Amino acid sequence: MKFSLDKTVGLSSSIQKDLLLKRGVSKEDVDLFLNYKQMGKEYEENRYKLKNIRKAAKLLDKKLTGFDKKVLIIVDSDVDGYTSASMI
Repeated sequence: MKFSLDKTVGLSSSIQKDLLLKRGVSKEDVDLFLNYKQMGKEYEENRYKLKNIRKAAKLLDKKLTGFDKKVLIIVDSDVDGYTSASMI
């Protein structure tokens, strides 16, 4: 059986990192993704930069605390869409 090692795969690197790099994800994005504590910190700092996120949060709070407690949630019909919808 013949095989060869890809030059991007290192013996000391993680399998996840190697797979992401081989799929074309940039090294910076791989490092951010694998360092979840840093990603969480950046999310906390940037969460209000989303367009209309404060307006959406106020509307959701109003709906959930008021008499009209109906909220329509539209989800992506795949595994992560169903998972995130069930968490909401």
